[in-house]
Amino acid sequence: MSLNKLVSGLLSGVVSIMLITHAMVAETGSQISNNGSFNVTVLKDLEPEPLREFVEFKILVIDVNGKPISDADISLSGGMPAHGHGLPTKPIITAIGNGEYLIEGLKFSMMGTWELNFEIKSKEVSDTAKFTIVK
Repeated sequence: MSLNKLVSGLLSGVVSIMLITHAMVAETGSQISNNGSFNVTVLKDLEPEPLREFVEFKILVIDVNGKPISDADISLSGGMPAHGHGLPTKPIITAIGNGEYLIEGLKFSMMGTWELNFEIKSKEVSDTAKFTIVK
């Protein structure tokens, strides 16, 4: 095999891995809420976070016009649909300001596919944004 073919094959594999990784991160990065009311962005890649340890991260919530939503009441539910159980902890969500919220106390107890459902209630509207995380 020529050196050019070898390098071309290796680069093709690297690009494929990068695309797969990007697709996985994009799922946990930003989501439009179910009814299109909010854009919710998780400001940390949660997939490499260790199992059975508490995770702390922030989310950013903006409306359809790009305005930060700083006064929302946000709750977090979810779990592992394939296993039929919810989250093993009750995370606490604190408003920081300018549309950012701190999530503390989330724990992924095992490997598999997790769903995080953020229920967001602002003065005007309620909506839900779902994120899928593969551990």
